Amino acid sequence: MPARPQIDPSYQQGVREARGALVKGFNWVLGDNQLAMPMLVSDLQLSIRSQVRKHELNTKAFRMLRALQNTYLRRPASLTNPGSLCLRRECRSYELGWILWSFGQRADLAQLTHNPIFMDGTSKSAAPTVVTLASTAKV
Repeated sequence: MPARPQIDPSYQQGVREARGALVKGFNWVLGDNQLAMPMLVSDLQLSIRSQVRKHELNTKAFRMLRALQNTYLRRPASLTNPGSLCLRRECRSYELGWILWSFGQRADLAQLTHNPIFMDGTSKSAAPTVVTLASTAKV
């Protein structure tokens, strides 16, 4: 059986920041991201791979150059203008598999695992509920 992502054992061991990272990552998938779009299309039972700068959709060269410049110039990480982003319309099985593996058997994060986007009969237009850290139980 494959190993769970590193964040899950951290959460299970009570690492304080792990729960917040899980919630933040899951909420990103549910639509709390720069494009304010869910990355799941429940009617089609797929996940959208990522968001990408429009000019980097078909090449890695610009991303690699930017990474090298940022490293050399010691620029802090920052978000780009949402208007310069688009969806990378790919679905990779391991991404949806990671969600299922990490959360499929869990009972302790029902506010995430039982989000309306996962329920039968939810349409594409239904907006998912984004969970705040305040609404989650403490580790």
